[in-house]
Amino acid sequence: MTNRPLSNRFPSSNYDFVGKYSDVILPSEHTSRGTFFNAGKGRSLFKVELSLQVVKNTCTCSGEVGFIRSCYNQENLTVLSYKSGNKLALSGSSLKGAIRAHFLAVYGYPMLTADLFGFSHGESAESRVLFSDAIAGDARPEYVSIGREWKPHKYCKSGGIKFYIPEYRKDINIEDLLRRGYTCLETIPAGTKLEGRLIMTNSTIEELTKVLAVMSPDQGGKYENCGFRIGRAKPFGIGRVKLLNFKVEEKSSLTSGWREIDVKDRVAGSFQKG
Repeated sequence: MTNRPLSNRFPSSNYDFVGKYSDVILPSEHTSRGTFFNAGKGRSLFKVELSLQVVKNTCTCSGEVGFIRSCYNQENLTVLSYKSGNKLALSGSSLKGAIRAHFLAVYGYPMLTADLFGFSHGESAESRVLFSDAIAGDARPEYVSIGREWKPHKYCKSGGIKFYIPEYRKDINIEDLLRRGYTCLETIPAGTKLEGRLIMTNSTIEELTKVLAVMSPDQGGKYENCGFRIGRAKPFGIGRVKLLNFKVEEKSSLTSGWREIDVKDRVAGSFQKG
């Protein structure tokens, strides 16, 4: 068991609103959910094996808490990490939510975002983007102490999306947090590799590359600190993951088999533009 007090190891974050669109704008016509592919319109079924890496300790919570000896060698209220079986993991639903928010913020296409990731507003359509859990293998959790999370006080006049912006803050004092009470998180440690899968139905290669690009591909270490934000305690700088590697297979019809395709250059180009 490893204990990590809040420190400059985890830069805290301010937040701001990006984008001028609201995600409640719905597509007047959306792509069919009745088929996995539409070859006549260049649409296919894609299966992507994902290799992710935790950049900053991350916790997508399980919905459970416990009083366990985690931080400062004493019993604390600890938010428990999501697990797949008995292994630390990022939940598929948390991955989808995080990527959806980043997709809308980066590209600013509310209709395409709703069409890809699903919507429910009057009428509804399920997502064409499906994530499995991303599982961390044999990694052991690290426990990180945080202060009481505060309510946002910034008013968004333009209907934008709240994003956390990393910064180092000098006004956080561990002893003060201890006096006021604090919570511990059971986190997946930085550097941990996770394996998962992305499925996209009735989608184009362009849509696929855009989704992969907002997952912050590693780019051979060129962007060492990149990563999409996910999970608890983002105001404290916790919760950042990047796409380390991926393999894409395409199925374009019921009678065709799966074939591996290389889209890494297209993803890299889309990432750099975004």
